[in-house]
Amino acid sequence: MTASADPSFGEGLESPAKVRVTFKDGQSIEARRDYATGTNQAPMSRMQLEEKFFDSAAQAVSPETARKILVVLNTLVERPSLDEFWPLVRVG
Repeated sequence: MTASADPSFGEGLESPAKVRVTFKDGQSIEARRDYATGTNQAPMSRMQLEEKFFDSAAQAVSPETARKILVVLNTLVERPSLDEFWPLVRVG
């Protein structure tokens, strides 16, 4: 396996990447991505955002609490206060 910088990437790209896999028989496949997932140019889908949220929340709260927090976050605009939110994120 080898890795190297690709001179074909120009200025102004955020985290460009290109992968080429060459098989023993000489056949190769290649994929290029100019922007990382989650950037303005390649935003995450709602499902990806929720998966990322639950993965992160699992480090601090139960899955049930994480679901409740997500409901509150997804309805912030309609809420008159954050009274339901604070007990969910309070540790201790």
